[in-house]
Amino acid sequence: MLARLATGDELGEALDGRRRGIGPVRGGSAGCAPHGSDRFTLGCEVELDDAASSRYRYEVTILARPELRVIQERLHGPGRNAKSGTTTDRDLVWAANDGEDGSPGIAARIDNGKRGQNPAEFFRDSRLVLTQVAVRLPGKNLVERAVLRAVDAVVSPLRTVFELDPVPSVMRGYSSRKDVALKRDGSNFSAAIGHLQQTDPQRAQNVIDSIKKIAANAVTDTRMETSTLDDVMFSLVEGDEVTPAREMSDGLLRFAAVATALQSGAQDLDVDTEDDILAVASPQQEQVDGRILMVIEEIENGLHPSQARLVLDMLRRSTEESGLQIALTTHSPAILDVLTGVLNSSIIVCYRGDDGHSCLSRLTDLEGYAAAMAHGQIGELVTRSELIRPAEPRNTDPLDFLDRIGAR
Repeated sequence: MLARLATGDELGEALDGRRRGIGPVRGGSAGCAPHGSDRFTLGCEVELDDAASSRYRYEVTILARPELRVIQERLHGPGRNAKSGTTTDRDLVWAANDGEDGSPGIAARIDNGKRGQNPAEFFRDSRLVLTQVAVRLPGKNLVERAVLRAVDAVVSPLRTVFELDPVPSVMRGYSSRKDVALKRDGSNFSAAIGHLQQTDPQRAQNVIDSIKKIAANAVTDTRMETSTLDDVMFSLVEGDEVTPAREMSDGLLRFAAVATALQSGAQDLDVDTEDDILAVASPQQEQVDGRILMVIEEIENGLHPSQARLVLDMLRRSTEESGLQIALTTHSPAILDVLTGVLNSSIIVCYRGDDGHSCLSRLTDLEGYAAAMAHGQIGELVTRSELIRPAEPRNTDPLDFLDRIGAR
């Protein structure tokens, strides 16, 4: 949700619209507020890999009903003192409007590096104040540039989040040959892989090789079907038969879109990499490098359990070769079983707490993790309802582990 809002779109368009091929968030904007509340709060913390290890905290509260608007926003981090030039942690952007005074928009105070309260300026409350700051600050001094850098530190990583959720039903049609930046629903997959074949044949071949491994029948070649309007459709050649995208299975199409995304550079994905938040106001300002974070929900959809290792190997290679960051969700025991060794510490478990709220915990931090791992693989344990939440302490024969490995 933060990634959608960080683009600078109107709140309604980001949360309820069909922006960039992705529909509304689950439940729409009205469903974002917890039960019994009319508002919701989102936030994040960013630490930069600079000499000072600069750390920024951002938080925004949005009213969901009766009208969608920002009612509070705060960005905290290192700012410059206008007189001495020293750096201290402070509120760099603070905005609030509960609507009781009838004021239009939202009043925001932006750090000016001076003593006393910063003067208030009004911003639109229909989008994040954070995405509007750059057009107000020219970046003419160290104080303003510190604020702009803080804004960019938060916004740039969020804007380079690529939510990949391929929708097979929209991948089966022709794609405009010029529509080459892969969309988040994969609808232009054919044009994207065709473009990759022209610009980076080796990466395109990597995609095709992966598709060959996953396809049920022996694939001997690939080709592009072209319409009278010069639109394209990806096809697989299987002996004397040709299987175009419109005849491919859901699982194969989803896999093809994921493989294409993993081999594509940032410029070939539908993300905001060039329209940087600082470029509007201060092109000379050093900007924060935002690596692509690809988010894939339920990676196992449409795939046979036996293909889990192939999928995970493909993901691992992509992170090693390109530095791509990947976050994926899964309910598949087969996928979990492939995640072994040090990868266990990368697994985050989502469970319902005793108070009814959702909780997140690193798998290796769960109570009972070590004892449970002595009784099987992760996927096997999950199917037995273990390692899905903190376990109650249990007395276990310490020699039982030796039995499991046949050492007693």
